[in-house]
Amino acid sequence: HDSTLHRILDNFSRPAGVDKVLDLTGTYVIPPFADAHNHGIGTGDEQRDRSMISRFLRDGVFYVQSMGNAPLMRVDRDHLGLDGPNGVDAMLAQGTITGIGGHPMGLLRNVLLPQGYFPGHTIDTLEDYRFYEVGSVQELQQKWPKIRASQGDFIKFFLFNSDEYDARRNDEKFLGRRGLDPGLAAQVVRLAHRDGLRAAAHIVNVADFRTALDAGVDIIAHLPSEEMLTEDDARRAAQRKVPVVTTCGFLTRLARNSPQESAAIASRQAPNLRLLKQAGVRIVIGSDDPADTTSAEVAHLRQLGVFSDLELLLMWTGETPRTIFPGRMIGSLEEGHEASFLALEGDPLADWTATGRIELRVKRGAVLDLPQ
Repeated sequence: HDSTLHRILDNFSRPAGVDKVLDLTGTYVIPPFADAHNHGIGTGDEQRDRSMISRFLRDGVFYVQSMGNAPLMRVDRDHLGLDGPNGVDAMLAQGTITGIGGHPMGLLRNVLLPQGYFPGHTIDTLEDYRFYEVGSVQELQQKWPKIRASQGDFIKFFLFNSDEYDARRNDEKFLGRRGLDPGLAAQVVRLAHRDGLRAAAHIVNVADFRTALDAGVDIIAHLPSEEMLTEDDARRAAQRKVPVVTTCGFLTRLARNSPQESAAIASRQAPNLRLLKQAGVRIVIGSDDPADTTSAEVAHLRQLGVFSDLELLLMWTGETPRTIFPGRMIGSLEEGHEASFLALEGDPLADWTATGRIELRVKRGAVLDLPQ
């Protein structure tokens, strides 16, 4: 309504000059969307990267956090238009840290390489590039200069059933299904913090969740998929202000060949999310799917019924981008914040499909002109 619009405009200082006027009559204006856990940029294939960047922008996702990718140096980022006026703003982990024979080696060897990711590479050439195997404090210290030379915006490491680390580390059947020695997690976080970087932990179960908190991580990159969290787990995460990334939809889709397993995973997601929400943990949206721009993840979260549409919208447009870029004034339509927004054809709280009907995309005051 005009009266509401005028009350909003009264909160802004009138600019000294006006360069351009946009007629947004009939649209609903919201901040851009974000994905706090994706792997669709830095695939080793420029065309694949460009295609995913275009999809992000078309879907209104301006802020992306890669939790592991083929390292992109500044010249590569500029070539792809990352962080520029017509590209997505990206935080890249670059190469990630795991244990000897740990995840994501199995995923790379059995899924991503056969699908054409990282062309020209083998699992051997991806070592100390896309991932770093570390088995001791000495090896971590030895590899740290190379890890830092990849110019990651933060550090990502893998915990994978850390309570079974000793049993799995020398068992061939767990190749690719183990992670970093949990005793090294705090060392990784310490080195990251020493160098002014945040640390994110991949987790699988509740033991990993607790190990990550004990280590002092800044981001927990998944929900536990195998077990239920306790009230104490949620309370500790809230007290330490550690955000948790959802990545719920992709896990259920991975188990699509076993409907029972997929249903079991989903049945644990809702109560775990509800527990974290009630404790006041910051929950942010991430897809973990190089083929999803978070639209499928948000659709899955809606089905779980834990959050209202307003809560989901605030997570998607507010908490998530501010978690990816904690030092920036984004995720809100307030004076002093970056002039980035989406103009939707309808009210998303009346018709959720309006989140996919974007009439206009504005990034830092400039209208994005995307190819048809």
